[in-house]
Amino acid sequence: MESVSGTVSRFLHDEARHVMGFVLDDGREVRFWVSYANVATFEAIARLGSRLAVAGDSRTDRCGKNYLHAALITNLDLNQTASLPAPVCFGKPGMPSKTTPTQAASLAHHQIGA
Repeated sequence: MESVSGTVSRFLHDEARHVMGFVLDDGREVRFWVSYANVATFEAIARLGSRLAVAGDSRTDRCGKNYLHAALITNLDLNQTASLPAPVCFGKPGMPSKTTPTQAASLAHHQIGA
């Protein structure tokens, strides 16, 4: 996990105009998973000009642009911290499953048509 800090110089928005991240004064782009809970949590602690510390993972988008995917944001002026979790998608590769593995039943030992 990587950590950066800086002052919010502008917000980033998705196509629906939801806040999806921000740019720090050094030009570093920070994004987070867009959900109603994450946007509300972020907007409650961050404003333009807020000094933030951010912990997350470095990523590269489809266009080749590097950014930090935020998991934890701290407003250094207010000493408030917000966790911005990504959703859990059950059944997707790399995600936890709803159920534990079980033995598969087999009909190989049964005679069919007997």
